[in-house]
Amino acid sequence: DLDSKDAIRERIWFPSRSAEELWGDFDEFFQTHENEESISDEDFDFGCRLVEALGRHRDEYSGQVLEIISGNSDELGPWAEVFAIRLAGEMKLEAAIPLMMSTLHEVPDDWINEECHRAFAKIGSEAVVAHFASDYATSEWFERMSIACTLEDIHSDEAVQACLDFLKIEEDQDIREILLQSILFNFSTEGIEPARQFILETPLDPDVLEVRSALLTACKLMGERFPEFDAWLEDSKNDQEFRRKWHEEHPLPDDEEDFEDDDSEDDEFQ
Repeated sequence: DLDSKDAIRERIWFPSRSAEELWGDFDEFFQTHENEESISDEDFDFGCRLVEALGRHRDEYSGQVLEIISGNSDELGPWAEVFAIRLAGEMKLEAAIPLMMSTLHEVPDDWINEECHRAFAKIGSEAVVAHFASDYATSEWFERMSIACTLEDIHSDEAVQACLDFLKIEEDQDIREILLQSILFNFSTEGIEPARQFILETPLDPDVLEVRSALLTACKLMGERFPEFDAWLEDSKNDQEFRRKWHEEHPLPDDEEDFEDDDSEDDEFQ
């Protein structure tokens, strides 16, 4: 389709431009959207492709990126921080890690949270996990959830160990579920017994089923087994029906139900 052709042309064209020209494009893009509270999908995608190309020029522009994330540069407008965080990920800029952690602490914003998640996963180094470890115990719920979700996308021994450590102090069930899945998605055998015990001790609901599904999948791929494996694998054939009945018995509040209905209609349309 035409949009895809435009995107491909831009991704070919952007790398042919110099670092200075790309930064000029970056500056122009945000000057254009300086006073806008929202941005179209097309413009967002354009910005992402521009950031992807700029990511190759860390030596030239890492300083400017850090300045934007730290809040010391307002001249590019409010959207610059969102894309600067994405650019820090493309550049694998470890110096941006503490700035992004501070941003998460100060600004519980979905856009910022999502871009920080992506950037942390893109960097994916020991330094990221170390910052998570130092901040986790004193972080608010949404920050701990963000850290747990990000660790799903960082595949390393350090990420596994961090999840195991966080499980020892985490009391929130939703976050514990994500931490367990993060370990299992790293295909670590160390996640098998904690996940098994969690499932045995927790009343079954759709989220617990997600942990069980991750456990079964990881064990299949690793060639591992546990006492309930065969029984849970057979029972998993009924997961879809279980979810349907559970949601019938636990209806969402009206506002959330409307949102769910909208999603269902979109899925059917697609």
